[in-house]
Amino acid sequence: MKKSTKVLIAVFIVAAVALYISIYGVPGVKSMFEKTEVLEYGDLPVLDEVEVCIVRDETLYRSSSAGTIEYLIDEGAKVRGGVNLLRVTGGAPPEVAETATPSSVGEEDEAAALARVSATAGEGAAVTPDNVSPFTAMVSYFADGYEKIFAPAAIETMTKASVSAVPADCVSLRRIYAGQGEPIYKLTDNNLWYMVYWIDAASFKEDDPKASAADRDGYAVGKSVRVNLGSTEISAVIQSYTPEGSDMKVVLRSDMYYRDMQKYRKVIAEVVFAEHRGLIVDEANVIVRDGAPGVFVKQINGEFKWTRVQYVKDSNGRHTVSVGTFSDEEGKLVRTVKYYDEILVDPAAQGYS
Repeated sequence: MKKSTKVLIAVFIVAAVALYISIYGVPGVKSMFEKTEVLEYGDLPVLDEVEVCIVRDETLYRSSSAGTIEYLIDEGAKVRGGVNLLRVTGGAPPEVAETATPSSVGEEDEAAALARVSATAGEGAAVTPDNVSPFTAMVSYFADGYEKIFAPAAIETMTKASVSAVPADCVSLRRIYAGQGEPIYKLTDNNLWYMVYWIDAASFKEDDPKASAADRDGYAVGKSVRVNLGSTEISAVIQSYTPEGSDMKVVLRSDMYYRDMQKYRKVIAEVVFAEHRGLIVDEANVIVRDGAPGVFVKQINGEFKWTRVQYVKDSNGRHTVSVGTFSDEEGKLVRTVKYYDEILVDPAAQGYS
């Protein structure tokens, strides 16, 4: 082979390699540093994340005498009427070491916490001389003094302002010694209890009774919902919703027991109205162009191409979207995303617009 021919072949190979790298290599290398995710089929729950105030039919009891406490029933146990719950036997209070301090700076000590619960309860706390359960109930050694203030009969008069300053956690009443008149235990009827919360009226969605079942993913009196309380999930029924200023006050009722329900007054919860299945896209991964939403889909050459999407269902910054194609406002067919497309995560933060 002539030397000139070899040179020409070598030049051709170098040029071909350079062209390949410019077309596939450089974008491919760049895409290695882009943060992406793969679009997949999944569940999109339609929900409101709220702080619920728990309302129960419960009574706080004070000790009729001072003395050492002997507990006979465990925390959270359900007992029948006539059962002995604890004994308080006479005697001097135990000596407290001079070095005893709260476990952290600024933490409320036991005496102050008990005094606060007692002051909040006021005349709403009962006194029983024998510490016997007068009815079938759940026994608890946690209280906050709001047992009769936030009772089922008071739900209609509860306001967002009256609930906002209330502590979320109850105070532990378990201790070695009780002074006369101090809160000592509470009894709860957990057959039916309530959750009250407020949401912005602007985001409140009421079911359209004429809509199909699949489109009824909002509020309706009597509708069953799931409530995720973090440690557990229960079912509840929407009892009512009424306007309160710029908010909507919502009341749910439930007869389901969940562990440690007696320890808290307020809990962060997810109220789930419906669940839709489909291809899911996060709002953070969407870029709007000319009023239309779209995502950046990775191409075979490693580059990312903006691709329009059509929302089907929305919830808390997530969407189910059409797959393959959809018809736009003018009836034209638009090619859109497919299952397992690789898209940019938060493209705006990665310099895409």
